[in-house]
Amino acid sequence: MTLADYFSLEETLAYIQSLFDLGEKAAGTKEELEATNLIEKEFKKLGLENVHRESFPVVSRNYKDCQLKMLEPTVRTVPCVNGGTSVSTPLEGVCADLIDAGFGTVKDYERLKKRGVDPKGKIALIERSDRLTSWLDIFCRLAKNLGVEAVIFTTFFSEHRAFRKDAFLFAPIPVINVPYKVAQSLRDKMRTQNVKVELKNIIETNENGVSYNVMGELVGSKYPEDIIMLTAHYDTWFGGANDNASAVAIMLETAKILSENFKPKRTIKFIAFGAEESGSKNFFEWSVGSFEYVNKHPEEMKNTIVNINLDIPAFGDTVTLRTTPEMTTFVKESVKDLDLETIFKVTGMPITATDHWSFVMCGVPSVNFGSHTPAYEKIYHTNFDTPPNVSRYLLEYSSKVVLSLTSRLDSADVLPYDFLPTAKKLKNDLFSRRVKARGVIDISRLLKKTRKLKASIQEFNEVKSGEIRKNIRLLNRSQLEVCSLLNRHVIGTGDEINKDAAWVVAEWLDMLVKLKTAVETLQNNNLEEAIKSLSSLRTMNWGLNVNLKVYNQTLDLMTKNSRYPGIYPNVMAEMLSLLKKKESKKIDVSKELSSIETEFNDKLAKINAKLSVLEEIVEESSQKLMQMI
Repeated sequence: MTLADYFSLEETLAYIQSLFDLGEKAAGTKEELEATNLIEKEFKKLGLENVHRESFPVVSRNYKDCQLKMLEPTVRTVPCVNGGTSVSTPLEGVCADLIDAGFGTVKDYERLKKRGVDPKGKIALIERSDRLTSWLDIFCRLAKNLGVEAVIFTTFFSEHRAFRKDAFLFAPIPVINVPYKVAQSLRDKMRTQNVKVELKNIIETNENGVSYNVMGELVGSKYPEDIIMLTAHYDTWFGGANDNASAVAIMLETAKILSENFKPKRTIKFIAFGAEESGSKNFFEWSVGSFEYVNKHPEEMKNTIVNINLDIPAFGDTVTLRTTPEMTTFVKESVKDLDLETIFKVTGMPITATDHWSFVMCGVPSVNFGSHTPAYEKIYHTNFDTPPNVSRYLLEYSSKVVLSLTSRLDSADVLPYDFLPTAKKLKNDLFSRRVKARGVIDISRLLKKTRKLKASIQEFNEVKSGEIRKNIRLLNRSQLEVCSLLNRHVIGTGDEINKDAAWVVAEWLDMLVKLKTAVETLQNNNLEEAIKSLSSLRTMNWGLNVNLKVYNQTLDLMTKNSRYPGIYPNVMAEMLSLLKKKESKKIDVSKELSSIETEFNDKLAKINAKLSVLEEIVEESSQKLMQMI
């Protein structure tokens, strides 16, 4: 029998139901604590060692009364839910006329004003658009800036239900969510009649809340200091059967199978994280438990040979396995050996939206199981995320892949990392930009060292399974150090936060080239090209959809408080000024040219410094690999 043959669908579904029955498990609430107790008890029951919990501070929100009542032209109750992380209304609620603010952009409000509608003192109905931004609090900030009293969100994904997530993050105004069909009926009424509503959004917020990470382990017999880490978050919006009770259930079932039928050579650690959905005082307020854990255990991170994180692993018809690049070859081979290539899509591109990003930031080799598909949006963060909507098929096969990855990594004496994808991507990014970057920044030294790294990796791959085995311990330590060096310095959040993680070198170079182009075109009074170049530099796709005050306020919050730092050019003011000058046909752009030149020189200095560090990292990685040959 293989380990996968011990999988029990009935036991896994029972775990899901037990967690689901606790209800909404928001960070720091008594329901989340009940889930903590349940998981800790189960870890002990399964015979795991060193079972314990660790506390950490969170912002805790208890979602209480949420009501929306139409007062005019008729009186009726409208179905709704509280918006996540928004502020509370007074206990008596707010009462105001309802306005249709479209998608909530500055242009939408301008159109309202042209029709004689002043948003001040009103309640705005806004349709969410991920195309404009996934950061709904930005449009809440704009609404507040324009004097709106409260916001009602809807989305075309929510046909007959309402989302909890639609106020993220830290909306400075009361927010509720209504089903899409309900929103359209309200819009129909507003076209011909005045609509007045009463809105209540009562949320108890505790700035001094507490959440927990729960852990247990199977201690290895041969390499106990090496850690294979299986993780999943257990806090939820609503009952969260898919997000994320299914993941915790797979982790518990895996722990049961391994504890009863497997004697690991390496230590296998199981961690259930609290406060993944919400709970930080930081602008990026998710993945709090994992972030707290990796920062509390830096030495453990150095010994973690892989983090396998589960987040929505059993919905729809496919599961995406997002890996750090050195894990891609191994994960693809494992999926192929199981003949599951049609179900599991492997990509060497981490994601910032789950707990595995906390490990990526530390340089830990990582794999994330997820199913964030358009189809899932229909139940994502709603009370329709129930046990019947969990795929039994994917529950079983995600479990099989987890067991396969775990057992294969445990049994491998030489860790199966492949650094070639990293070196190839880095070299291709540099080579393809060498002409455009010429005269802007010198990348020749880094390109030369990257070619050397690629050659070293190719030579290392040829010999590491042969005579090098006599130095297995030293070899694996060196490989882990290379993982940490490369992952921490070549993987970043990308040019739009909360989008898929990017290769930061390509982003930096493209940014510099576009800034330089803007400078040169302005010197030639070519406004069209300058605006086009600056437009492509907007760090958020919402840049032109809010006013300058909201843009700068949000960007300031992100860059000063981010757990995901980047290099963002703030060119919004210059761009708006250029647009106005273009419209008024004034072409004296000396002030704008000076400002953009300053921005370019600042970014050039910072990126030169970062590329110098990367040169050292690439050289050090190459040397570590060659020492083992």
